[in-house]
Amino acid sequence: MKRPVSLFFFFLFLTIILWGQGQIPQIVNSGEGTIYYCGQPVTVFPDILIQNIDIENPSDGFKISIANYNREEDALHYQGSKFSAKWDRNYGNLELTGRGTGEEYMEEIKYVVYEYLLEPSAFRQKSFSVSLIDADYLPHTGHFYKYFRSRGITWTKAKELASRETLYGLQGYLATITSEEENDFIWSKIDGVGWIGASDAENEGDWKWVTGPEEGISFWHGGPAEQGGQPVEGRYSFWDRGEPNNNLGREHYAHMNMNPSTLPKSWNDLPDIGGTEYYYPQGYVVEYGGMEGDPEVQLSAVGFLKKGEKPLLQLDQSDLLVCGEKEQQIHLKYDQDVDILIHSLDASAVVLENSTLTPTLKADKFGEYNFEVEVFGQCKYSDIVTVKFQHQPKADFFIEEGDCKGYNINLNFTGSTLGPAIFYWYSNDTVYISGSEMKSVEIPLGFGQRNRKVGLKIDEKGCIDQSFQSVTVTPKMDFWVEENSSGCPPLDVKFGNIDVEEVESYFWDFGDGTTSDEKAPSHIYENNTLTDTTFNVWLKIVSAEGCENSGYLPEVITVHPIPTVGLDFKENFCYPESGKINYAGSAGERDKYIWDLSDFKTSEITEDPGLTAGPLEFKLWSKPTVKIGIQAVTEFGCKSEKIVKTYIKKPSFFVEPDTIKGCPPVETKLTITTDDLIDEVSYIWDAGNGQTGKGESIEAEYNDDGKYYDLIIFANSSVTGCVDTLLLPGKVFVYPVPRANFSPSPEVAYITDPEIKFNNLSEGADIFEWDFGDLTPLSSEESPQHRFPGMGVYNVSLLAGNEYGCYDFAGREVKVSVEKIYPPNA
Repeated sequence: MKRPVSLFFFFLFLTIILWGQGQIPQIVNSGEGTIYYCGQPVTVFPDILIQNIDIENPSDGFKISIANYNREEDALHYQGSKFSAKWDRNYGNLELTGRGTGEEYMEEIKYVVYEYLLEPSAFRQKSFSVSLIDADYLPHTGHFYKYFRSRGITWTKAKELASRETLYGLQGYLATITSEEENDFIWSKIDGVGWIGASDAENEGDWKWVTGPEEGISFWHGGPAEQGGQPVEGRYSFWDRGEPNNNLGREHYAHMNMNPSTLPKSWNDLPDIGGTEYYYPQGYVVEYGGMEGDPEVQLSAVGFLKKGEKPLLQLDQSDLLVCGEKEQQIHLKYDQDVDILIHSLDASAVVLENSTLTPTLKADKFGEYNFEVEVFGQCKYSDIVTVKFQHQPKADFFIEEGDCKGYNINLNFTGSTLGPAIFYWYSNDTVYISGSEMKSVEIPLGFGQRNRKVGLKIDEKGCIDQSFQSVTVTPKMDFWVEENSSGCPPLDVKFGNIDVEEVESYFWDFGDGTTSDEKAPSHIYENNTLTDTTFNVWLKIVSAEGCENSGYLPEVITVHPIPTVGLDFKENFCYPESGKINYAGSAGERDKYIWDLSDFKTSEITEDPGLTAGPLEFKLWSKPTVKIGIQAVTEFGCKSEKIVKTYIKKPSFFVEPDTIKGCPPVETKLTITTDDLIDEVSYIWDAGNGQTGKGESIEAEYNDDGKYYDLIIFANSSVTGCVDTLLLPGKVFVYPVPRANFSPSPEVAYITDPEIKFNNLSEGADIFEWDFGDLTPLSSEESPQHRFPGMGVYNVSLLAGNEYGCYDFAGREVKVSVEKIYPPNA
């Protein structure tokens, strides 16, 4: 690019000369209309007009720019040869340079074409500008923009220099950015930190535009958005994340970022002298336009390129089939303004007025013909229109007359066809039968119509003819169940009826012994049985001409029974606390059962029947009675009455502790307890040993050993009147007691042989303990033999025990003496 100063002086000199001569330089897109992209490279300024501008410097010229440029999808190409061309892929500019007149550049710019680099279906609208190379023009704002490189320049100096700049008489100023389009455009033109005309130096946090037409307008208040900063009245800004942050309290001037770690195209605040590295000032952006006193200039033209859409042909289908004629005017309609040219693709057909939207098509003979329509709209397309010229058939037929005795009618074709045709025979307005070359039929007239007619429609390759004739018939019938053909009693059934002819009288037989003479009566059906009951319905009508007809609806009404309901237990009867109850009635497995178990505690229900017939299983421990409700609902929705029955429980109680065992005497203290805190129960008990008593405590003594004792408790509820007897067999067990006994042998021993054998005669014992009375150790032998230490009388004892821990005692004296002394013979 040429240095801005030399460009400025060149154009200032040129402008002065031309304006001084009364000739105003201008660049105008005289076409003004939108150019359309049709999938191929396209000229963007075919109607450009350049007046009173000549280029003398070979490095000067014109620049064609893509305003909404995307380097991945857009390209401009120069297909001429007169001037030098340079495509700048970074900024989307194509520069044409060299000496030449405005007329020569005007012709060469027409050789600049746009190419879309991606799939044509992804194309979106593009805007272009053509201007002198000196500055960039943005159609969105109507302003010019320049980027001035000046490394290290301060914001204050940049503002001063920008205010000194002029372009074709337009006053320059540091750029003010008020839209996303302007921000994107400017960002694409800079290559480093670029100062823009915003500052909060006057009042910290009050960011204003301090240059240009927007001077003094606040657009942002506060710090970063993350800390509560926000736009003023919704005005545009694009601060980077965490900006503006007034780092170190001295950042008051705005610039556009080029740091790759920041948001693309975003802004930052810096000190007047800028920062370091990526934040070191590289230049500033000057904007021209919008200032008071600026002259009216037209040194840039804009053009737009939209995606061309194929015109949609809207064709009246009735134009495409011509019956009985060989000439047809068709009406072509498109959703765009287009020019057309239509011609026949068959030598046997011609087109009259072939460049209008209402051409006339002519054929030499019947047949199918194709015509090509070339369409010139946003883009050039073509359509194929197919027109058929066919023979017109005649649908005449003959009726064999009938009267009120007949139900069928014979029809015979008497018209004409030229080729294969489809016959549609009608009974009233309904096709009864159809087929190819079906020239004779018999039609049953059926039920349910008034003012009867029969007809024929013929379709001969799309050409139609039809005719209908009225007929008189027996008054056919059409009657039905309007509402409630089935249900639960009382079932209110409404009948419907359509007259075929004028009817003089009605006679309904409802099948349950009742009748009616109404046209469309209602009737209530009952069912007192336990099974479905069906009813036949008859209707007889008499027409005004005296013709009768009757109809029969077999088993058309079904009345379902109301189910009976019950539960399989008796009231006022005493039952155990654990119960198992089922529904009792006429309902079946496919029906639903609504149980009311709200009187139970949840823990008392051991099996919930849900919606089944049961069983309901429970253990009623909390109270003496419970209410159980049930209602049966059949699969047809017939509901029984809801019944509630009271289940009465026998007194429920238990005895603690468990079986009592011991050696005699066994003393018991048992307690009768219950979980039912509501029932009031009195108790009488029999201990099984002859002792009886009353109350909740059972105290008894058992002395007879080796015996089980049954405990019987009689309970009587004063609340329900129910009694119960609890037999506890073997509740008390008195262990058997052994019988200790022994015999010494010999009973008297001599000192010469002091040993005695003890024969154990005990019964029911298997544990023994012997005490020989001579301070020797005890013996556990069953029948021990003991040697005594000397003469004397000894008390020998035996303690005999059994496996239950019961013992008996036996004792005897034994003697140890000298043998008998014989005196010597004298």
